[in-house]
Amino acid sequence: MNNGESSYRRSSEIGLDALECLVIKYNKKLVFYLFGLVNDLDAAEDLAADSFLKLYTKKPRIKDEAALKAYLYRTAHNCAVDYLRALSRRKKLCVETELNEETAADVLSLEEEFVKDERQKQVRHALSRLKSDYRDVLYLIYFEEMSYDDVATVLKKSRKQVGNLAYRAKQALEAELVKEGFNYENG
Repeated sequence: MNNGESSYRRSSEIGLDALECLVIKYNKKLVFYLFGLVNDLDAAEDLAADSFLKLYTKKPRIKDEAALKAYLYRTAHNCAVDYLRALSRRKKLCVETELNEETAADVLSLEEEFVKDERQKQVRHALSRLKSDYRDVLYLIYFEEMSYDDVATVLKKSRKQVGNLAYRAKQALEAELVKEGFNYENG
């Protein structure tokens, strides 16, 4: 029984060993999610670490693994929002379209772990061009396999809003894929 919940419960009882299990299980996916929000791999890694630290120090009462995952992603999302606000306050927020070679190599290795074939790369590329709300809802539902209720918790929206957002996001993604010449017959 090595799921996130049991690891978390152990972390509050025995210390950092169980927290390490949670980090092993969720860190890479959380970093990838945060990278989509902040577009900076180093910052995404730092924000993920902060999220785990907050989970460990606050020790909220978690009922099951899905609730733990939702809590962790909500915490990470909040950390990313705080990070972006701090950047804009310091007037250092600038959109860079080119990454340096080292960061690009790190991002490529991270993406290769999640994106196995060319069709998935096309979907991911189209997804990256969507509005952030659309991208977030689709990522959480399809890549993190979260329920609408858990996504609603992460995004601080109602279940109905998440459903509507997911529907519009799927339509926008389909339009992007058609624009890129995505071939539906071969998949």
